[in-house]
Amino acid sequence: MARPFKKIGTVLKYGTIHRLLDLGKLIPAGRVGSTAKTISSVLKSLVPLKLKAQKNMELALGKGNVRPNEASDYFNKLATWAAYAMQAYHRGLVESGITDWMVFDDSIEILEEALSRGKGVIYSVPHLIAHEMTAGIMARTYPTVGLVRESKYAPHMRVKEQYYGTAGGCRVIFRPRRGNVASDMRVCTRCLRQGNILVITPDLLAQSGDGVMISLLGRTISLRPGIISLAMVTGAPVVNAFLLWEKDHVVIHCHEPKEYARTGDREQTMIDGMQDWCDTFAEHLRQYPSSWQFWLDRHWSKVWRTQSVKPTQ
Repeated sequence: MARPFKKIGTVLKYGTIHRLLDLGKLIPAGRVGSTAKTISSVLKSLVPLKLKAQKNMELALGKGNVRPNEASDYFNKLATWAAYAMQAYHRGLVESGITDWMVFDDSIEILEEALSRGKGVIYSVPHLIAHEMTAGIMARTYPTVGLVRESKYAPHMRVKEQYYGTAGGCRVIFRPRRGNVASDMRVCTRCLRQGNILVITPDLLAQSGDGVMISLLGRTISLRPGIISLAMVTGAPVVNAFLLWEKDHVVIHCHEPKEYARTGDREQTMIDGMQDWCDTFAEHLRQYPSSWQFWLDRHWSKVWRTQSVKPTQ
């Protein structure tokens, strides 16, 4: 009985998202602010979801480190992102106003310097709210390729293709759900050797046999070490990027590039590299908890709710 109910839930979830995107065609681009307020009010009325997001933040970061209204800020950000996505789906980045709302700070020079090395750049960004729009911002000036998961739900896959084509503004490679690591590596390696910025989101949990075991906020998790493996194979630098939500805009900030040699203990290099990425990501979550998209993700929820915090050594 569980499978039919799951299928109904999938149809309802994606159906709601698709109808919202359809509405964007009817709402003028100048109404993003009012649209965001309406969506935020609806999201906040879903009390179980709000309580779940707040609880997951408190479990992950410690209750004393999370403001009582952090979940409200989380839904405000989701609503703003949705309002811009509705516009971008039909009008693209410029006409939707995204290119004014989302900007790089001076750290764009870091990205440019890394790209000038001629080996491509691995642009590593977690699933922060509106992260995918940064690829479109970069693609207006630099050769950019986004690596995106294929959706197993065909109607949503069609929507994703249009969204990334119109709103993304960059070349997109859809990673097959049944693909293999070797195939993914070949495609990504080719993109980097062609001198592209390759956008990858490392914060997707993996099965223990598919990733490396590292620590995040006192929990043991498994993440695929793709960003480190690609850097080792191609010599491309890894540039970690994060989004800083200000009052009326979002700032894209890049960290100094990191390189990983092919020589030495390959497995240990991947573990150390991913642990370093997780430590940087954890620091961002502590400072800006409401900016992460995955507080309601069922896989991450299981991490926070089933694992106790391990004391630091």
